[in-house]
Amino acid sequence: IIIMSPVYSPFFDLVLNQNRKLLESPLINNNGYFEMDFKDIESKLPFAKILIVCNPHNPVGRVYNKLELDRLVNLCKNYGVFLISDEVHCDLILGDNQFHSVKNYLDVYKKISVLSSPSKTFNVAGLISSYVVIRDEETKNLYQTYRKNHFYAHQNIFGVLATTCAYNNATNWVNSQLKYLTNNFNYLKDFFAKYPKAIVTPTEGTYLAWVDLSYLGLSGDEINQRLLKNHVMVSMGSIYGKDYSQFIRINFACSLEQLTEGLKRIEEALLK
Repeated sequence: IIIMSPVYSPFFDLVLNQNRKLLESPLINNNGYFEMDFKDIESKLPFAKILIVCNPHNPVGRVYNKLELDRLVNLCKNYGVFLISDEVHCDLILGDNQFHSVKNYLDVYKKISVLSSPSKTFNVAGLISSYVVIRDEETKNLYQTYRKNHFYAHQNIFGVLATTCAYNNATNWVNSQLKYLTNNFNYLKDFFAKYPKAIVTPTEGTYLAWVDLSYLGLSGDEINQRLLKNHVMVSMGSIYGKDYSQFIRINFACSLEQLTEGLKRIEEALLK
Protein backbone atom coordinates (compact mmCIF):
# COMPACT_ATOMS: atom_id res chain seq x y z
CA ILE A 1 0.00 0.00 0.00
CA ILE A 2 1.48 3.32 -1.09
CA ILE A 3 1.23 6.44 1.05
CA MET A 4 2.84 9.82 0.43
CA SER A 5 4.81 11.14 3.38
CA PRO A 6 4.74 13.39 5.26
CA VAL A 7 1.17 12.33 5.86
CA TYR A 8 -1.53 11.91 8.52
CA SER A 9 0.11 9.60 11.04
CA PRO A 10 -2.68 6.96 11.37
CA PHE A 11 -2.06 6.00 7.73
CA PHE A 12 1.13 4.24 8.83
CA ASP A 13 -0.65 2.24 11.54
CA LEU A 14 -3.60 1.52 9.25
CA VAL A 15 -1.33 -0.29 6.80
CA LEU A 16 0.94 -2.05 9.26
CA ASN A 17 -1.86 -3.18 11.59
CA GLN A 18 -3.49 -4.97 8.65
CA ASN A 19 -0.22 -6.85 8.07
CA ARG A 20 0.32 -5.11 4.76
CA LYS A 21 3.59 -3.90 3.29
CA LEU A 22 4.03 -0.14 3.55
CA LEU A 23 5.50 1.66 0.54
CA GLU A 24 6.35 5.31 1.18
CA SER A 25 6.53 7.71 -1.74
CA PRO A 26 7.77 10.97 -0.21
CA LEU A 27 6.40 14.21 -1.55
CA ILE A 28 8.91 16.46 -3.29
CA ASN A 29 9.75 19.47 -1.14
CA ASN A 30 10.43 22.51 -3.33
CA ASN A 31 11.48 25.03 -0.69
CA GLY A 32 8.29 24.46 1.28
CA TYR A 33 5.94 23.68 -1.60
CA PHE A 34 5.17 19.96 -1.72
CA GLU A 35 4.27 17.98 -4.84
CA MET A 36 3.64 14.35 -5.68
CA ASP A 37 6.68 12.52 -7.05
CA PHE A 38 5.05 10.81 -10.02
CA LYS A 39 8.25 9.12 -11.15
CA ASP A 40 8.66 7.51 -7.73
CA ILE A 41 4.96 6.63 -7.51
CA GLU A 42 5.09 4.86 -10.86
CA SER A 43 8.18 2.92 -9.80
CA LYS A 44 6.23 1.54 -6.82
CA LEU A 45 2.84 0.90 -8.45
CA PRO A 46 3.82 -2.51 -9.92
CA PHE A 47 4.34 -3.72 -6.34
CA ALA A 48 1.16 -2.23 -4.84
CA LYS A 49 -2.53 -3.06 -4.67
CA ILE A 50 -3.69 0.20 -3.08
CA LEU A 51 -2.59 3.84 -3.12
CA ILE A 52 -3.92 6.25 -0.49
CA VAL A 53 -3.95 9.95 -1.29
CA CYS A 54 -4.80 12.66 1.23
CA ASN A 55 -6.49 15.60 -0.48
CA PRO A 56 -6.46 18.24 0.93
CA HIS A 57 -3.20 16.96 2.31
CA ASN A 58 -2.56 16.70 6.04
CA PRO A 59 -0.08 18.06 7.15
CA VAL A 60 1.30 20.05 4.18
CA GLY A 61 -2.00 21.68 3.20
CA ARG A 62 -1.84 20.97 -0.53
CA VAL A 63 -5.05 20.94 -2.55
CA TYR A 64 -4.10 18.92 -5.58
CA ASN A 65 -5.08 20.45 -8.90
CA LYS A 66 -6.89 18.70 -11.73
CA LEU A 67 -3.74 18.03 -13.75
CA GLU A 68 -2.12 16.31 -10.78
CA LEU A 69 -5.19 14.17 -10.13
CA ASP A 70 -5.56 13.35 -13.83
CA ARG A 71 -2.04 11.99 -13.79
CA LEU A 72 -2.48 10.09 -10.53
CA VAL A 73 -5.73 8.42 -11.60
CA ASN A 74 -4.27 7.47 -14.97
CA LEU A 75 -1.26 5.87 -13.30
CA CYS A 76 -3.45 3.87 -10.92
CA LYS A 77 -5.66 2.81 -13.82
CA ASN A 78 -2.68 1.74 -15.94
CA TYR A 79 -1.38 -0.49 -13.15
CA GLY A 80 -4.76 -1.64 -11.83
CA VAL A 81 -4.10 -0.17 -8.38
CA PHE A 82 -7.06 0.73 -6.15
CA LEU A 83 -7.12 4.45 -5.31
CA ILE A 84 -8.45 5.58 -1.92
CA SER A 85 -8.83 9.32 -1.39
CA ASP A 86 -9.11 10.77 2.12
CA GLU A 87 -11.00 14.03 1.55
CA VAL A 88 -11.97 14.84 5.13
CA HIS A 89 -10.73 18.44 4.79
CA CYS A 90 -12.48 19.03 1.44
CA ASP A 91 -14.69 21.87 2.73
CA LEU A 92 -11.73 23.79 4.13
CA ILE A 93 -10.28 25.36 0.99
CA LEU A 94 -8.51 28.68 1.52
CA GLY A 95 -8.17 31.66 -0.80
CA ASP A 96 -8.73 31.12 -4.51
CA ASN A 97 -7.74 27.45 -4.47
CA GLN A 98 -10.20 24.97 -5.96
CA PHE A 99 -10.90 21.47 -4.71
CA HIS A 100 -11.26 18.56 -7.14
CA SER A 101 -12.60 15.31 -5.73
CA VAL A 102 -11.33 11.94 -6.91
CA LYS A 103 -14.98 10.87 -7.14
CA ASN A 104 -15.12 12.91 -10.34
CA TYR A 105 -13.12 10.10 -11.96
CA LEU A 106 -15.53 7.28 -11.17
CA ASP A 107 -16.75 7.28 -14.76
CA VAL A 108 -13.26 6.55 -16.08
CA TYR A 109 -11.95 4.21 -13.37
CA LYS A 110 -14.07 2.04 -11.09
CA LYS A 111 -11.39 1.11 -8.54
CA ILE A 112 -11.82 4.31 -6.54
CA SER A 113 -13.19 5.02 -3.06
CA VAL A 114 -13.57 8.40 -1.41
CA LEU A 115 -13.60 8.81 2.37
CA SER A 116 -14.86 11.85 4.23
CA SER A 117 -16.59 13.12 7.36
CA PRO A 118 -18.10 16.31 8.77
CA SER A 119 -15.71 16.03 11.71
CA LYS A 120 -13.12 18.57 10.55
CA THR A 121 -15.41 21.19 9.05
CA PHE A 122 -17.87 21.20 11.95
CA ASN A 123 -15.68 19.98 14.84
CA VAL A 124 -17.87 16.94 15.56
CA ALA A 125 -15.24 14.19 15.70
CA GLY A 126 -16.77 12.99 18.96
CA LEU A 127 -19.92 11.91 17.11
CA ILE A 128 -17.82 9.35 15.18
CA SER A 129 -19.59 9.97 11.89
CA SER A 130 -17.98 9.35 8.52
CA TYR A 131 -18.87 8.00 5.10
CA VAL A 132 -17.40 6.31 2.05
CA VAL A 133 -18.31 6.83 -1.60
CA ILE A 134 -18.13 3.62 -3.67
CA ARG A 135 -19.74 3.13 -7.07
CA ASP A 136 -18.43 -0.29 -8.12
CA GLU A 137 -20.82 -3.03 -6.92
CA GLU A 138 -18.09 -5.62 -6.34
CA THR A 139 -16.11 -3.22 -4.18
CA LYS A 140 -19.27 -2.15 -2.37
CA ASN A 141 -20.12 -5.76 -1.51
CA LEU A 142 -16.61 -6.38 -0.20
CA TYR A 143 -16.86 -3.26 1.93
CA GLN A 144 -20.25 -4.25 3.37
CA THR A 145 -18.94 -7.72 4.23
CA TYR A 146 -15.95 -6.19 5.99
CA ARG A 147 -18.19 -3.86 8.00
CA LYS A 148 -20.40 -6.71 9.16
CA ASN A 149 -17.50 -8.96 10.06
CA HIS A 150 -15.87 -6.20 12.10
CA PHE A 151 -19.06 -5.01 13.80
CA TYR A 152 -19.23 -1.69 11.91
CA ALA A 153 -22.70 -2.37 10.58
CA HIS A 154 -24.47 0.52 12.31
CA GLN A 155 -23.96 4.26 12.23
CA ASN A 156 -24.27 6.57 15.23
CA ILE A 157 -27.76 8.10 14.90
CA PHE A 158 -26.60 11.40 16.41
CA GLY A 159 -23.78 11.49 13.88
CA VAL A 160 -26.22 10.88 11.02
CA LEU A 161 -28.48 13.72 12.17
CA ALA A 162 -25.55 16.07 12.74
CA THR A 163 -24.10 15.29 9.32
CA THR A 164 -27.42 15.89 7.56
CA CYS A 165 -28.08 19.09 9.46
CA ALA A 166 -24.58 20.47 8.92
CA TYR A 167 -24.44 19.78 5.20
CA ASN A 168 -27.93 21.14 4.57
CA ASN A 169 -28.02 24.20 6.79
CA ALA A 170 -24.55 25.56 7.54
CA THR A 171 -23.25 27.11 4.31
CA ASN A 172 -23.09 30.64 5.71
CA TRP A 173 -21.32 29.42 8.83
CA VAL A 174 -18.73 27.52 6.78
CA ASN A 175 -18.07 30.56 4.59
CA SER A 176 -17.51 32.77 7.62
CA GLN A 177 -15.25 30.11 9.12
CA LEU A 178 -13.13 30.04 5.95
CA LYS A 179 -12.65 33.80 6.13
CA TYR A 180 -11.55 33.50 9.75
CA LEU A 181 -9.15 30.66 8.97
CA THR A 182 -7.67 32.59 6.06
CA ASN A 183 -7.05 35.59 8.32
CA ASN A 184 -5.46 33.34 10.93
CA PHE A 185 -3.12 31.76 8.40
CA ASN A 186 -2.14 35.17 7.05
CA TYR A 187 -1.35 36.27 10.59
CA LEU A 188 0.77 33.14 11.10
CA LYS A 189 2.66 33.76 7.84
CA ASP A 190 3.33 37.38 8.79
CA PHE A 191 4.58 36.24 12.18
CA PHE A 192 7.12 33.82 10.73
CA ALA A 193 8.17 36.37 8.10
CA LYS A 194 10.26 37.90 10.89
CA TYR A 195 12.27 34.67 10.80
CA PRO A 196 12.80 34.04 7.06
CA LYS A 197 14.83 30.88 7.62
CA ALA A 198 11.73 29.26 9.08
CA ILE A 199 9.89 27.93 6.02
CA VAL A 200 6.09 28.02 6.19
CA THR A 201 4.42 25.80 3.60
CA PRO A 202 1.62 27.70 1.79
CA THR A 203 -1.59 26.17 3.12
CA GLU A 204 -4.09 25.79 0.27
CA GLY A 205 -6.58 23.80 2.33
CA THR A 206 -7.09 22.47 5.89
CA TYR A 207 -6.51 24.56 9.03
CA LEU A 208 -2.95 23.31 9.46
CA ALA A 209 0.38 25.06 9.03
CA TRP A 210 3.50 23.01 8.26
CA VAL A 211 6.67 24.78 9.37
CA ASP A 212 10.27 23.75 8.69
CA LEU A 213 12.54 24.70 11.61
CA SER A 214 15.57 22.72 10.51
CA TYR A 215 17.66 25.90 10.33
CA LEU A 216 17.71 25.96 14.14
CA GLY A 217 19.97 22.92 14.18
CA LEU A 218 17.90 21.33 16.95
CA SER A 219 16.65 17.77 17.05
CA GLY A 220 12.94 17.08 17.09
CA ASP A 221 13.14 16.11 20.75
CA GLU A 222 14.92 19.36 21.60
CA ILE A 223 12.30 21.40 19.75
CA ASN A 224 9.50 19.55 21.51
CA GLN A 225 11.02 19.88 24.98
CA ARG A 226 11.61 23.61 24.59
CA LEU A 227 8.02 24.13 23.46
CA LEU A 228 6.56 22.05 26.28
CA LYS A 229 8.73 23.89 28.80
CA ASN A 230 7.12 27.11 27.58
CA HIS A 231 3.63 25.57 27.82
CA VAL A 232 2.81 25.29 24.14
CA MET A 233 2.05 22.05 22.30
CA VAL A 234 2.21 21.44 18.57
CA SER A 235 2.26 18.25 16.51
CA MET A 236 5.83 17.16 15.94
CA GLY A 237 6.83 16.40 12.37
CA SER A 238 8.33 13.00 13.17
CA ILE A 239 4.88 11.39 13.49
CA TYR A 240 4.19 12.21 9.83
CA GLY A 241 7.36 10.57 8.54
CA LYS A 242 10.84 9.76 9.76
CA ASP A 243 12.49 12.55 7.73
CA TYR A 244 10.44 15.37 9.22
CA SER A 245 11.56 15.54 12.85
CA GLN A 246 12.53 19.21 12.53
CA PHE A 247 9.10 20.25 11.25
CA ILE A 248 6.11 21.24 13.36
CA ARG A 249 2.41 21.25 12.51
CA ILE A 250 0.35 24.11 13.93
CA ASN A 251 -3.45 23.95 14.13
CA PHE A 252 -4.73 27.48 13.53
CA ALA A 253 -8.44 26.62 13.87
CA CYS A 254 -8.72 28.65 17.05
CA SER A 255 -9.39 32.21 18.09
CA LEU A 256 -6.90 34.80 16.90
CA GLU A 257 -6.16 35.51 20.56
CA GLN A 258 -5.18 31.89 21.17
CA LEU A 259 -3.09 31.80 18.01
CA THR A 260 -1.31 35.00 18.96
CA GLU A 261 -0.47 33.66 22.40
CA GLY A 262 0.67 30.31 21.01
CA LEU A 263 2.99 31.92 18.47
CA LYS A 264 4.38 34.20 21.17
CA ARG A 265 5.27 31.15 23.24
CA ILE A 266 6.85 29.44 20.22
CA GLU A 267 8.91 32.58 19.66
CA GLU A 268 10.07 32.68 23.26
CA ALA A 269 10.94 28.99 23.28
CA LEU A 270 12.74 28.70 19.95
CA LEU A 271 13.22 31.81 17.90
CA LYS A 272 14.61 34.55 20.13
